[in-house]
Amino acid sequence: MSAVRRRGCLRASAGQRRLAWPALAAVLAAACGPHAVPAAPDALSIRIVGRDHSWRFEYPGPDGVADTADDRSATGDLHIPSEMPVRLELKSDDKLYLFGVPALDARQIAMPDLTYWLTLDAQPAGRFDLLGDTYCGASYPDMRGQLVVEPWPAFVDWLEQQQPQHADAVDP
Repeated sequence: MSAVRRRGCLRASAGQRRLAWPALAAVLAAACGPHAVPAAPDALSIRIVGRDHSWRFEYPGPDGVADTADDRSATGDLHIPSEMPVRLELKSDDKLYLFGVPALDARQIAMPDLTYWLTLDAQPAGRFDLLGDTYCGASYPDMRGQLVVEPWPAFVDWLEQQQPQHADAVDP
């Protein structure tokens, strides 16, 4: 029995530890519940959805209202304006993901059936590494990209170049 215990704790094999970490993260995330972080009233809301080991960024369209036919979406890099705070709504369609911008000390999880929030205050223009990973222990290149912080006119120009998220639902 002493070979199994060390200082009163059960020893787990490396395989058991690899299985335990995702389960522990899921239990902690569920216990803490979704985090609603108050955002400034003028904050731009962007939905970030993790699916199939990649991120999809969903922006309100020209009407300024989310979940309408003119919404825009992008993958790869997350673009935000430099002049205003941004409220990120994190969701997952399939797995437990980690979203982070190390240079801004910003990180949050995305978990199926729950919504988590992350607010970024107005930032100076620049490019920052955007990192993401699943809690299954492997790294996925489609979850990496850049946070592109740009002046409002450049952000609007970029956003207008993105195709409507629901292109088939838009009236001709």
